[in-house]
Amino acid sequence: MRTAEHDGFTRIAIDFNAEATWRLEQDGTTVRILADEIATYDLADVYRRIGTERITSFRQAGPGELVVELACACAPETFRYGNSLVLDVSQDAAPLEPPRPAPRETAVVAEPLHRRMLLPGLLTNSLPVETEPDADPLPASIRAERAAALRAGLRADLGLPPDAEPAVPDDTPVEPEIEIEDEVPRPGQLQVESQITRDTRGYDEVIPRAACPAFAEETLDTWATLRWTLPPEAADAEWTVAEAKRLISLGFGIEAKGVLDVVSGDERDIRLLSQIAQLVDAPGPAPEIASVAECGDSLALFALISNPPAAPLRIGSVLDALAASPEAARTHLERRAIEGLIALGNDEGARLVAAASGRRETAGALPDLTSLTMAADDEPVPAADLEEIVARRTPEAAAALRMMVDNMVDDGASVPPDLLDQARAFLPEITGSDRHRLQRALIRAEITSGLYLRAAADIDTLAEDDAAMAKRLDEELFTTVSSIENDALFLTQIVSLDDRPVPNAELRIAIARRIAENHVPKLALRTLSRGPDMPTAAERLLSASLALDAGDANVAEAHLTGLVDPEAGILRERVALLRAEQAPAPTSDPVTVSPSGIRSRGSAIVEQSAALRAELEAFLNN
Repeated sequence: MRTAEHDGFTRIAIDFNAEATWRLEQDGTTVRILADEIATYDLADVYRRIGTERITSFRQAGPGELVVELACACAPETFRYGNSLVLDVSQDAAPLEPPRPAPRETAVVAEPLHRRMLLPGLLTNSLPVETEPDADPLPASIRAERAAALRAGLRADLGLPPDAEPAVPDDTPVEPEIEIEDEVPRPGQLQVESQITRDTRGYDEVIPRAACPAFAEETLDTWATLRWTLPPEAADAEWTVAEAKRLISLGFGIEAKGVLDVVSGDERDIRLLSQIAQLVDAPGPAPEIASVAECGDSLALFALISNPPAAPLRIGSVLDALAASPEAARTHLERRAIEGLIALGNDEGARLVAAASGRRETAGALPDLTSLTMAADDEPVPAADLEEIVARRTPEAAAALRMMVDNMVDDGASVPPDLLDQARAFLPEITGSDRHRLQRALIRAEITSGLYLRAAADIDTLAEDDAAMAKRLDEELFTTVSSIENDALFLTQIVSLDDRPVPNAELRIAIARRIAENHVPKLALRTLSRGPDMPTAAERLLSASLALDAGDANVAEAHLTGLVDPEAGILRERVALLRAEQAPAPTSDPVTVSPSGIRSRGSAIVEQSAALRAELEAFLNN
């Protein structure tokens, strides 16, 4: 939407992206423009160049529906200019008539002269050039008079003195004026709005749409989900740029910069996105962002948080950009925007942003948050500063949470459940090594809190991305379990982790010895047998000893095969003794008893049965 005030009428121009079909309705002082296409009208600057004599307000009442409230009993005159719909509102306009659709291609001569001259000068910075002008239906006297009026108006706007010599009147007889359909007579003085007059009156430059980057009107909320909306056939560069935008929307600038450094595409757009990524982490010079700050709300916000900050034309654009930002980065950006406005001396704007964000303190009173990257290695960040960083969800919030959890675990304290829940909520927002470090801190907190099964499940998830870190956490898990003082609780937790291999030999031996001390040799044997690598000699010796305790000479002998250690010789002697103990006693030939009666036959059967039972027992033991 563009507007301008002229002598006797107010001009409104609606620039559609393509030729649109529209109709105009008027009910008293309410004018409705109804476009068949779903259009969103940009009303950012509609009040800047007009007064309240003829126009009261503009508003969008629905998709494609624009409502213009008039301050007078006026009837707007409408006509097309390319893809633009132009409304001239004046109190002396002709009665309103339904608009007649214009053909797609209209000869230049069909436009009235004042429109051909006024519209480009009003809404752009140059007049149209006609290579082959058609015959002008207006007489020379009228053309000269209007040309003189235009020249006088331009000289007055530029502050130049009037022409030294008055125009010589033309005595040519006036020919009958040719009536041109839809033309409304205009006053002789037509004030032309040019770039020069805009600059001399203090207007800021309006950036041409062609100079804006392709992503100018996208919001940070859109960037957060852009990657999931790309079609499968999208190019790799599109996916990479979408990932960089997602990281920017979550407040991770250096990660986004690293992604953009290796992507190819529109060089200017990639350069602008790289500047935005750097601005997310820290204020710095961003001249290119400042040059396109008025192309979209997000660009205006990023220009404001640069160093030096660039003042936005409308504080509303900054508020809109913050409202359309994900929660992960909004608080950080709000604080930076407030600081930028105060640096520009715009205290009122800073108060507006503070009020919109719910802050009660001014930007100058905001705490100076400790930067985790600035803290020395031997000087841990105070807990209060970490809590403040987490509360404001700055880009370092995930690292601050990790530090808080690690500090509690290192001190042997139990991590509060609400802090664990908050840390888990951060996991979907971060990627790479930062995510793995936060997962490690969460698993350590679960181990310290006795949530062994949950820790084991999280270790399995982490192992898909970082197997080495998962193995170290497994060792920490079993070390913690083996240090449980209560024997019953120790055995209970070991049984619950029965299907999980113990990661190293020394730990397996320590756990198996303690299990054996609690007289559960078979569980100890299972612990030793589930190692992820070949058993060591010490494990084989302990396995053989446990098998002997369980009365299994064959298993013990199998573990001792190939071992020449003195302890192996002692165990082999135990195997031989066990075999001797388990060997069946020699049985004598049954005594033949003459069948002297029922008693003698019964005694023989009893002896034979005893011998069979002894043989069967020896067979089963073997």
